[in-house]
Amino acid sequence: MRCKIFNVPVLMGVAAIFLMGCVVTPVLADSGSELAQERADFQRALAALKNNRFKTYQRMRAELKDYPLYGYLEYEYISRQLRSMRKKDILDFLDTYHDVPISNRLLASWMYLLAARGDWKTYLAYYEPLDSISLECLYLRARLNTGRKDGLLEDVGEIWTVGKSQPKECDTVFSWWQKNGGLTPERVWRRASLAMEESNLSLAKYLGRSLNSADRNLLELWLSLHSRPQKYLRNALLSEDSEKSREIIAYGVKRLARIDLVTAYETWKEMREHYNFTPEVATDVERTIALKAAYQRHPNALQWLSEVDAHDEDIDIWRIRAALAEKDWQKVLIWINALPEDLATTSQWTYWRGRALQEIGIAKTDPLTVNQARQVFAGLSNKKNFYGFMSADQLGQPYDLKTDSIDFTERELETLVEHPALVRAYELYKVGMVPDARREWGVFIKNLNERQLQLAAILASRWGWHDRAILTVARTEHDTDLDLRFPMVYQDLVHASAQQNDIDPAWVYGVVRQESAFMTDARSSAGALGLMQLMPATAKLTARMLNTSIKSKYDLLDAGKNIRLGSAYLKRMLEVNNGHQVLATASYNAGPHRVKRWMPETENPADLWVEMIPFKETREYVRRVMAYTTIFDQRLDGEHKSLVERMPVIIPDDNK
Repeated sequence: MRCKIFNVPVLMGVAAIFLMGCVVTPVLADSGSELAQERADFQRALAALKNNRFKTYQRMRAELKDYPLYGYLEYEYISRQLRSMRKKDILDFLDTYHDVPISNRLLASWMYLLAARGDWKTYLAYYEPLDSISLECLYLRARLNTGRKDGLLEDVGEIWTVGKSQPKECDTVFSWWQKNGGLTPERVWRRASLAMEESNLSLAKYLGRSLNSADRNLLELWLSLHSRPQKYLRNALLSEDSEKSREIIAYGVKRLARIDLVTAYETWKEMREHYNFTPEVATDVERTIALKAAYQRHPNALQWLSEVDAHDEDIDIWRIRAALAEKDWQKVLIWINALPEDLATTSQWTYWRGRALQEIGIAKTDPLTVNQARQVFAGLSNKKNFYGFMSADQLGQPYDLKTDSIDFTERELETLVEHPALVRAYELYKVGMVPDARREWGVFIKNLNERQLQLAAILASRWGWHDRAILTVARTEHDTDLDLRFPMVYQDLVHASAQQNDIDPAWVYGVVRQESAFMTDARSSAGALGLMQLMPATAKLTARMLNTSIKSKYDLLDAGKNIRLGSAYLKRMLEVNNGHQVLATASYNAGPHRVKRWMPETENPADLWVEMIPFKETREYVRRVMAYTTIFDQRLDGEHKSLVERMPVIIPDDNK
């Protein structure tokens, strides 16, 4: 007899899944053909809905009502017929599935439909903030059209006064706001200022049409100064010590710092004597100049950073880095000791305290100071991260690469399957609706405690959903379960591609782990795709070099193609950087042209060069890839190269 699955409410609004009175945990072990049949029925019903075969779905509906993903079918059914659906049916759905991600998607669609119909009363009754400026503007329009205008001028003004263009749904309330006195000269100038700060020159130019002639001339000067600050900073229009002149001058000096740091510094010192800048503005300008100097390893960086009257994390850290660039180890130690305790005690700055003590001790032939350094390194050397490995290298000790698996019982895992979001996430993953599965997983783990997160990561790993396992265990304090954090998947693909390109397979694994955490459909905001996060243009060029082709960018979501092309591009970066794995890793992330600009004037230890990478993303990327490569090296062969071997001295580029 085929058993039916149905949901039974339990305490705290959580549902357990029962099968004829006995708890069934498909997330722990599938029950074979029964669940497989339900999944197949679900997929057939979904296909029918996507092809608008609603009668077919109606015939299948009854058999699927107890399947955990029935709500997804109902969402598809309602959303495809939204215009003809009764309000009661929509509200029933929103109430039943209020804690499911699809609920907000349906609500958003319904809100747009209500606005299109001009049903503002219903819009107001059921509107909820959904992180959408378009819907928020329609909400303001609903208030306007139903006479609920208390505070409306202020609310519209807040949305208008931003440095970017707003969606067309805002036009009606913006027009009303303007006609009712919202559009003051001060407000226009404020928005133009915000647009300039965001380099939205077209918006600033547009706003200039609403200014009086004097302010319009100032704004036009500001626009010219954006690209040619040195020419326009001393323009006669800026001679008056006014708030607007000071704003433009501060902006111009910061723009000039992008081109010529010394001229920017000297210009600022001169202008600060003649204009009454607020302390906040002065600090902001001086901070910008000093940080840019630090990024570029300018010889005046440490001096300028010391002059900044501010203590924030960037300034504090770049003071240390500027001292590192000069190899002024005493100042390195001074600035590290001046850090807030929570920052000073991180692995990163503990390691550099050790390095500073070591260099000072060696220079002074002071064995006590050298011994202090060794004690610092000893405290880090058991950590399974970049600084732990570097510390072990400083001591000449082997790395601690034993996995410390999370202890658990099957009963503990069973407690998690009472969460409906977990059941939905599992089923969505099994039927291939991975983006929806990830949303449900996010709902599931949102309020879990430390122990529950660990168990959730174990479950995801059991499913083979390694990216969720990695990202979930990363939210816990347990970072030593290497089986969870560094799964050995795609081994045949990685080995074949590494062998074909004569590169280290552990390095390929390290890049995959950092780029995507094994998420095959990973997509970045910049357009990079797949396991090794390839840009389509880079992939096409690499494919041509391999005498192959890709039909579309979506080919990069295929694991095999992505790893083959990514490995070939890694090989190219290794060749460009004369076989230096650290430089090649940085080039893979930031581009070889940037790495060429970052090359030092004199020989640098690789750890120092990595610490001085100006881009935070690339700096962290290189550290992680090198550490991950070491771990995968051990997991692949039972042996590993040390980071000292992988990270030789950085030699200046003679062709720089």
